[in-house]
This record gives sequence, structure tokens and C-alpha cells, in this order.
Amino acid sequence: MSAEQQVTGGHTRRRHLLVAAGLGLASFAVYFRTLAPTVSLGDSAEFATAAYFLGIPHPTGYPLYMLLSKLFIVALPFGDVAYRVNLLSAVFAALSVGVLYLLIIAMTSRPWVAVVSVLSVAFAHSFWSKAVVADVYSLHAFFMVMSLLVVWQWRQTGEKKYLYILSAVLGLSLAHHGLTLLIIPALVYGVVALGPFRKLRLGHALFMSAVVLLGLSFYLYLPLRYAQNPPMNFAAMIDVDLTTFKGFTGFVSGRIFRTELTSFTTETVGSQMSLALASAFADYLVVGAFLVVFGAYAHYKRDRRGFLFLLLVFLPNLLFISAYRIRDISDYFMFVALPLSVWLAEGMGLLSDALVGFAGRRTETGGEAGRPFSLVLLLFLPLALFLYNFGDVDRSGYRVAKDYCDENLSAVPREAVILTRFPASNLWYCHLVDGLRPDVTVVDPGLATLRAREFSVPRGASTEEHIEIVARAELSVVDEYASRPLFVVKYDSVLATRWAFEVYGELYRLLDKGMPLVERTPEEASEVRLPIFDGSLRLVKVSLEPREVKAGDLLRVVLSWRATKVPEVDPFLTFSFRRRYEGEYRSISSSYQMKQGYYLLGPTRWPEGSVVVEYYDLLVLYEAEPGSYALDLTLVGDGVVLPVVAGTSERVSTGVRLGEFRILE
Repeated sequence: MSAEQQVTGGHTRRRHLLVAAGLGLASFAVYFRTLAPTVSLGDSAEFATAAYFLGIPHPTGYPLYMLLSKLFIVALPFGDVAYRVNLLSAVFAALSVGVLYLLIIAMTSRPWVAVVSVLSVAFAHSFWSKAVVADVYSLHAFFMVMSLLVVWQWRQTGEKKYLYILSAVLGLSLAHHGLTLLIIPALVYGVVALGPFRKLRLGHALFMSAVVLLGLSFYLYLPLRYAQNPPMNFAAMIDVDLTTFKGFTGFVSGRIFRTELTSFTTETVGSQMSLALASAFADYLVVGAFLVVFGAYAHYKRDRRGFLFLLLVFLPNLLFISAYRIRDISDYFMFVALPLSVWLAEGMGLLSDALVGFAGRRTETGGEAGRPFSLVLLLFLPLALFLYNFGDVDRSGYRVAKDYCDENLSAVPREAVILTRFPASNLWYCHLVDGLRPDVTVVDPGLATLRAREFSVPRGASTEEHIEIVARAELSVVDEYASRPLFVVKYDSVLATRWAFEVYGELYRLLDKGMPLVERTPEEASEVRLPIFDGSLRLVKVSLEPREVKAGDLLRVVLSWRATKVPEVDPFLTFSFRRRYEGEYRSISSSYQMKQGYYLLGPTRWPEGSVVVEYYDLLVLYEAEPGSYALDLTLVGDGVVLPVVAGTSERVSTGVRLGEFRILE
């Protein structure tokens, strides 16, 4: 009798379902214990706010998630709104754990190894961290593993009902998240190559298509709710009309993010691919990573079609992550790690067999005496992951986001405008859901940059043109509120071009700098000789204050220029921080690029021979280490670095050194 027959005879379908339910409940208990009690930062706050109003979050709109979240908000009688939406993530993460066990047991026929592998996934950082806050990823993980399980059941039974179930799951998954497109190659391969595809007829295909379309009908939610204009309506914020075909298709396809997907380079792809793989393997610690590699090879030798099925899940997700250039790309890493869980189980099976064989050679009672020992040894992996990740993932006492918005909304004067930016969208939640400070306006000017990138930046535009168009779009939003007290939640170099920054508790107050100050050839400036950029702009005076700062402080730079002749373009100023190492200053990653003339009065409009005074506030990054630093200046115009052609100041590469300062402990 084969091993598979032994397993089938010894572990009934009902027993597997009970084990899956037990694993799901156990993982849910952990997620419930570590669940965030209220609103979190970033997308979580946006999703909770949108769900409360049955609104529309950022593309692709996530209509199914909005409806399910609203159901949890209405049905649950405890916790605040954000807590109830957080609970949705915990529920579907736990369901994913149970379904993943059924998938692994179906593909490996090794129950105990499947248990250990599933627990390792449940307590992996990338998976667990998304189970305790409001986010769309746990629901997508559920649909992902469910669709893979259904395809595998089609392979094992050849029953058409599994294809109908697959159609329903696929339709709902597409109505939830666009990442579903990445697993369609695997699903198509599974249906065609793993089961009795030739038995299907045209009627079966038509019925399956109808079921998929039924699931996709949830997207009708978007134009219907858009027409009712709920308080949280992302489409309206970026001027996309979801009642039109162009607006609807562009929104659900995430067209405004196309730049992040089409502007990749070989260097960025390699960097993000390495980061994704490192994260996936880190989820299972070093030992687990080795088991995944050996398990993948064992799976390939044992079942090449099954291996290719998983590979078609793994590779598209990895390639997408490698090419998609967004700040929170780590949120997607769990979808690389999930297919690896089957190979992790395969690797654990190899290790268990090796330990059993070793015990058989060492004892007279036979190798099976080593089986319990091998299972106990393997359980150290999920136990280690649980202990290692618990402190970092536990959100049960997390109230930072809620306290932040409560305190800062309360602190600003009447009729103030707070300019928010990711990850401070929790201000939307406190302002709209909790109704705190209705006199205050919360605005995200960054949404204007999305509009500009989509509709205003011409194809083939230079980097400088792209930056300028996007920046002007953001500044135009701020200008609409210039008559009211303006505050911003975080430093923004675009705003720092035109506005002075003043610390106001945890916020910054914006003060209008007005036009650059133009003076006609003052005597005190005529004797100073500093560099000339490109023969047109002479830097005649520099002030850098204060000379001692702490990380998170503002550094003010005052520059006086003489227009020796009118330049052809208005340059960008690039301020670069250099840290001193062993007697020399070396480049670090932080730099700021700002438009000379505040986007209001550039050098092309300065009177020839005049002296113009500008000032800029630069943020000393919070992660900057104590030590000696220098600030360098480079001018870039029309895509070309303007050369320094004369002057006595210290030259640095293509620019000049403005001064030195210290960052204190």
C-alpha cells in the first residue's frame, strides 16, 4: 500500500476538516489577542473611514472588501469602527490558515508536516502583521489559497463542481483585488493540464464565465456610490468620474499608479527582487529557508506538474513585486511566501524522513521511533517564529495613531487646515468618523500629484518637467487654503520651496515666504566673491543656521544671488547632506530638490545685476546619526547640472559647499 493510500485510509476528510478548523481557531485566538484596538496609520485608517461611510478608497476601489467591512461594522456590537474592520482581517487570515492546511495536505499527503508548515505561515511576520489591522491583504490571501485548493481538488477528482466553485472564487477575488490577475496563469494551467479538461463542453465554459461575471458585478458598487458622493470618496478627490466608462476603467485598473509600474530599471528590479526573496525566507528564519529550497527540488522530482503549478503562482508575484516601485511594497511579500509554504512542508518531510532513517540505523526498534522526535524538532520553527515576532506584531496596546490625531486636531486654532500625507490618514478617521473638530479641514495635497501624473505630465517629459508639473499641482491645492491657518503633518520639500516651516507641537505651521526679495546692487554684496553657476548666477552670500541641531530639527539656509545675466531656464536647487568620516565628507542618501524662485519668481525674471535673497528650511532626517556634516549645493537646469565656472568658495564635485554643522545626540 502506498504512502498516499495509508494517509487516505488513516485520516478521513472529516478529520482533515477538523484539523483545519482547529488550526484556524488557534491562529484566530492569537490574532484576536494581538489585534489593534482602534485605528492604525496609513491605508488601514483610509479603509476603516471608507467602510464606515460605504465610501470609495484608493484604486482599485475594493468593492467587496468595503461591503464586508460595513457588514462587520453593523453586525458587531463591540469596539470602535476601526476595531471591527481590524477584526475582519483576523477572521480571513484565520480562514486562510485553515484552507492552506487543506491545500498542503492535498499536495503532500503528510498531515503532521502540514500542521507545522501552516503554523509557520500563521506566525510569519508578513502574514501575522496583516491579520491585526484593517487591510485588504488577508482577504486576498484567503481567495488565493482557496482557488489553489479548488484547482487541486479538480485534479484529484475530475468533478466539474470544483470548476464552478473556482469560477465563483475567481469572480469574487477579482472583485476584491487586482493581484488576482497574477495567479490566473497558474489557475489556467491547473484547469487545463492537471484535470480532465477534454471532458468540458462549451456549455460548461459559458456557465463558468457567467459565474465569474456575477462576482465581478460587485464593481457596480463603485459608480453607484460615487453618484451618492459619500464623505470618503477617493475618486472625487482625484477628479475621476466613475459614472463614465473611461473614469471607471481607469480607476479599477489602477491607472494612476502606472508610473510606479513602468518606471522600473534593471537596478531597481534586482534590488526589490532581492528584498522580496530575503523577506520571504526571513519569514521562515534561516532553517526554514533551506527547507524551502530542498523541498522545492523534492517537489520537482516527485511531481513536476504540481511543481510548475506552484511556480506559476510564485514567479508572477515575485516579478510584479520586483517591478512595482511603491514605498509600502513589503505589504506584498506575503504573496511570495504563501506558495513557498508547500515547499516548506516538502522540506520538512525530507528532514523528518532523514531523522527517522538515522534513528533506524541507531536503534534496534526501527526508524519509526524517530518520528515523534522529528515532529517535536520541527515544531521549534513555528514556536521560534511566534516568540520572535510577537513583540513586533502585537498591536493590542497600540493607540499611537488615535492619540496622535486626537491631540493634533485638538491643538490647532479654529478654521485651521491640516495638510495630511500618508501615513497620517488617521486624521481622516478621527475627523470624519469620530466627528472631532468639524471646523477644521483635513486635506491631502498629494492627491493632486496623482491627478497631475495621470492627466498633466506629457509623455516624454524630462525629469525636471515631471517634477515641476507635479509640484505645481500640489502647491495649487495649498494655495486654495492660503487665507486660513495652515499646518502640515510632515516635512514636504515641495511645500518648503514656497513656505517657511515653524514647529507647532507635532505639526509644522506653514508661513508664506512671499516672493524672493529683490534688491538693486547693494554695496555690501558687491565685495563678496563666491562661485558663479554657468556664468549667469553668482552666489554672493550664504547663511546656515543653526550650526548645531538634533535629528528632526530644521536647518535654515539663506542664499543671496546676483543675476550677472539672465539665465535661459529657472534651475532646481539640490541640497545634499554629507557626513564626515575619517577626515573627509562622504555622501549620504538624504538630499532635497527645490525650485529656485519659489515657483513664483525664477531667475529668468530677475533684473540683470540685481541681488535676490531666498531662504529654505531643510529637515534633518530623524535617522541621521550624530556627527559632523556639510551641506552642498548643486544647480540643475533643463536636465543638465550647471557648472561652477568661477569663484573662490570650496568646490565640491559639480557644486559648492555651503557650510558645516553638527548633529548632536
